[in-house]
Amino acid sequence: MNVQALIARIGEELVDPGHVLWSRPSLMAYLNQALSVVVQLQPEAGRQERAVVVTDGRVAAPANAVVLLSVDRAADRAVNYIDITMLSRRVPEWQNHTGAPSAWTQARGQVLSYTLYPRPAAAVTVQDAWAVRPEVVAETDTLPVNAVYVPALMEYVLYRAYGKDGQDEANLDKARAHWQAFNALMGGRAERGGTRHVD
Repeated sequence: MNVQALIARIGEELVDPGHVLWSRPSLMAYLNQALSVVVQLQPEAGRQERAVVVTDGRVAAPANAVVLLSVDRAADRAVNYIDITMLSRRVPEWQNHTGAPSAWTQARGQVLSYTLYPRPAAAVTVQDAWAVRPEVVAETDTLPVNAVYVPALMEYVLYRAYGKDGQDEANLDKARAHWQAFNALMGGRAERGGTRHVD
């Protein structure tokens, strides 16, 4: 489904097919918010696999990454996670070791990168997967998530649209109902994740 078709459906749901009360750019902004929230709550929705050449052992996240999902291979060999505390106990000078990487690790707070062990002696290709926050920039764009998330995206956009008018109790009630529907579609994760907000 492309963005234009989704925006049209949302306009019909809002009983505003001409987008007089809720402009198309506003609805697209809400859609981008919805995409971000869905990926925060369900990281696999934004899964992006890649192959990247690494020369110094430290591997940085791609643009708009939210969280690391997996590190699969380095130089065509499987690599396993090893806890950095355990690695430091077993091999105190591990950061100085070079060779064919067999493991990867992350320091506390090192969310958008990880380190190969041992550090490669030459450039290697690493295959990994990240949850990446998708974004749409034009109505001709195809939705960058699986179609199974379309109902949740619609509910979130409707929640944001109705929540825009904080003085109208009827619209706030509608916003709450759409928030509850969104939360239900996301398996209750939205309430637990504390993502809710109304303008």
